[in-house]
Amino acid sequence: MYILLTSYQFHPSIGGLESASMLLASGLVERGHDVTVVTDTPGPIEGYPFHIVRRPRPMQMLRLVRAADVVWQNQVSLRRLWVLLLVPRPLIIMHHVSFRWPEKDIEIGPRFGLLKRLACRMGRNVFVSSVLREDARLPGIVIPNSYDEKNFRIIPEIERDRDVAFLGRFVRFKGADILIDALAQLSKRGLRLRTTIIGIGPEEEALKARAAATSVADLIDFPGPAREEALARLLNRHRILVVPS
Repeated sequence: MYILLTSYQFHPSIGGLESASMLLASGLVERGHDVTVVTDTPGPIEGYPFHIVRRPRPMQMLRLVRAADVVWQNQVSLRRLWVLLLVPRPLIIMHHVSFRWPEKDIEIGPRFGLLKRLACRMGRNVFVSSVLREDARLPGIVIPNSYDEKNFRIIPEIERDRDVAFLGRFVRFKGADILIDALAQLSKRGLRLRTTIIGIGPEEEALKARAAATSVADLIDFPGPAREEALARLLNRHRILVVPS
């Protein structure tokens, strides 16, 4: 089967959507399918087990959809859906974010939320959580996010010498600011937790300034982005993973 997978953000960009799209495309190839990934993220097109097309022109997108047996959208994109009005194909839309989250807080944001909700009726909808399904008010099934079990595993020989780890894109709805405030409150109570905030994003400087303003900057490391084995080893140094989004 020839599957056309669209993902607004993709490798080499770092984030949850990028990781989910990479795992999905690679897994489908392992199962014998022919996969092409379409994305707006610039980068190389070689070195992947699937085809990749970056920033296709309208006629190129038309040819890709015409050749596809199934179109899978990782996060609904009106920019990629218009072609299916001309060339109908079976469509699956995987929802990773809410229609109602403020656009300024998310780069793949819920622009034209009402129009996107209507467009989702063109195909079958899949949600990464029941909360998103309830929020969208659309029929569909829940398939939780996957993870790379080859890399993300317990590594017994690594000492857990740090307390708390946060992993995510530095945007407000991910909640790293909430973590910093919590660390400050705990510090006032005498509990000073060594913390690593892993990732990258537009809120990085604001988060560092917040840590400095609350007197917990000495407790927090910002090592930047990490991937695969290096990320797994870094996470294994911590006792607690926090997800305040």
